[in-house]
Amino acid sequence: MKGVFSAKPFVKEGGTIVLLTKCHDGIGPELFQQWVKKVTSASEIKNKLKKEGYSPEVDHLYLLANLLDENCEIIIATPNLSSDEIKIPKIINSSEAALNQALKREGRDAKILAIPYSTRIIPEK
Repeated sequence: MKGVFSAKPFVKEGGTIVLLTKCHDGIGPELFQQWVKKVTSASEIKNKLKKEGYSPEVDHLYLLANLLDENCEIIIATPNLSSDEIKIPKIINSSEAALNQALKREGRDAKILAIPYSTRIIPEK
């Protein structure tokens, strides 16, 4: 998920972020994985955080909720997660299908920025 947050400064409000990743170890820490299997919206995430409390294992959920509140669509392209289990972010099993989904939403004239090693950068506008 860190790669998603690094891309945020470069995405217009309402834009789409596509993260290409293997996710060999799942989508995050165990508690994070449990939560993303239960929530379907930004408001659900925020309500759950208010009700159950905030912990470092779920800090990325708060950041995710803020992106979703800005109408940003987040697509994770990975062969190792199932869209049947996780609704937020959107899981698509191939990079080509994920890019097609993003272009369908943004239009064929959309601007595309590739950020290799996005977890290793400090983004500046």
